[in-house]
Amino acid sequence: MADVVRKILADGPLALLQAMGIAVERGTPEVFSRFRLGESEPLDLSTLIDNVSVAPDVEYTIVLAVLAELLVDKPALQRRCRLEVELRSGQLPVWVRDLPRTRVYRAVRIGHALGDRDQLLLDVRIADHHETIAVMIDHVAFSDVSDLGVIQKSIDCAVADARDKGAPVVEMDLADARAWIEQASENVIIPRYEDSRLGFPAVLRWLLTKLPNGGQQRKSPRDDHRAAAVVFAAFFTSPQGARFTPRDEYEHLLGEIVDGGTGDPLRWSEYRVRRALDFLSFDDYWATDVLVDAPALLRVFIPIAHALSGIPSELTDRALAAIGEAEPAFRERIIAEARRWGDDEDWAS
Repeated sequence: MADVVRKILADGPLALLQAMGIAVERGTPEVFSRFRLGESEPLDLSTLIDNVSVAPDVEYTIVLAVLAELLVDKPALQRRCRLEVELRSGQLPVWVRDLPRTRVYRAVRIGHALGDRDQLLLDVRIADHHETIAVMIDHVAFSDVSDLGVIQKSIDCAVADARDKGAPVVEMDLADARAWIEQASENVIIPRYEDSRLGFPAVLRWLLTKLPNGGQQRKSPRDDHRAAAVVFAAFFTSPQGARFTPRDEYEHLLGEIVDGGTGDPLRWSEYRVRRALDFLSFDDYWATDVLVDAPALLRVFIPIAHALSGIPSELTDRALAAIGEAEPAFRERIIAEARRWGDDEDWAS
């Protein structure tokens, strides 16, 4: 372990924090579900600390000092690590001694024109190292953390690049940033980040303790039922939407499609459209002739929704193209499912 620590130390603070974060994740399966039953045996953190504590080398003291920071969900183990570090006389690198003084100075949210995701950037100072931590929140599925890690540019450069590309940029209150990230972390069902990100969730949870509490969580558009009702009423009373009858069945179908994605009835990306059609399936609750009309319904609804929200026509065209690409396979799948469940209607036409 001493050799490994010496090698990682040459790569800077975050490299060692991430390496120790992997140990914390493996030892905290109830929090970090990346290590699930059958993938890896849980690590006994108490035994790890016992084993590290018997070695006097400074590298082991460094391990204990880093674990003392990252074990935010294990206060008893945290205290053991801190006591052991205090009892040792080994000289620690300055940045390790300064870990408790790590600060997050700024939080910025880079949005997506169609609401698919938000990227939260944290400007972090660890000792004399400035780092930009990025947390991606995907709203098309569960508004969960879909990726996280350090980016190789300053937060100012990242913000300037986003503005140059026309992305919405919002300076966030630090407490709100913490609330958003904690909310998105709790929404994770199956972690989707790559193996290269292992250890970063533990680092992120530690960094969040450097932010103030009491912030406002993100409010999903799907919670604004009144706004959705206004949009649906405008659509189904329009000449284009009035042809979808019976209205109650089509409105229910459209509501299911909207709720299954970002929850925003007014903004539709290519990815959201494809995912919406992929996740619709035959059910006895649906009339099959209504369900197979889902692509046609979206093809008429999306231009009206985008006109109401001022979305550029080129983005609308991309969404409509995605519908056209997905429609044949969608229709074939739904009809096959209906036949399997006893719908004997002749769908050849």
